[in-house]
Amino acid sequence: MAPDPPPVPVEPPDQIIALAEPERELFLHVEVPASWTKGQLLNVRNAGECYVVTLLGEEFDPRHPERALKFTNPALCQNFVSRWYAREHFDPRAR
Repeated sequence: MAPDPPPVPVEPPDQIIALAEPERELFLHVEVPASWTKGQLLNVRNAGECYVVTLLGEEFDPRHPERALKFTNPALCQNFVSRWYAREHFDPRAR
């Protein structure tokens, strides 16, 4: 019997980021709005069925959904926020 083929990355519907299988997290790449700069302060709100991330001082506007990110999985939301504020460097001695 042949082994199962590797999972194929699939775009989530309606710009909502959700994963039911933790191993698929390797394929997750979040496209942030072009106007955002890494390290800017973020606003994270619980919108009931998902968490909405916007820049601090902004609120989610249904007329402009491209200005926000939505996560249905709180762990993925936390991982995104952690990576957003993480210092990036290429020094192998740094931890």
